[in-house]
Amino acid sequence: MRKGEQGKRALDAGWPHQVTMPADRCTGEQYTAIHSFCRGRSLASRGHTYVEGGAYHSVFCFAVEADALAFAEEFGGRIMDPAVRPRWGRARQ
Repeated sequence: MRKGEQGKRALDAGWPHQVTMPADRCTGEQYTAIHSFCRGRSLASRGHTYVEGGAYHSVFCFAVEADALAFAEEFGGRIMDPAVRPRWGRARQ
């Protein structure tokens, strides 16, 4: 974590509505679409990443539940509880 950056606990507390997607679905044109969709919504400035089943996953964190639900529906993400999110370094296979 860099100086001035929020830690994962603060992120989970302030933006508890989280959506996970395979990281390879968050690049290129999809990256632009995701960030355009999130403009004006409660998306945190950073998220999380974890490895599950040998694949990287990106976690998008929202302060408002409706924003997370809309994002999950628009991009095919999965709502997840931050308390049960796999932690970096503890990859589930």
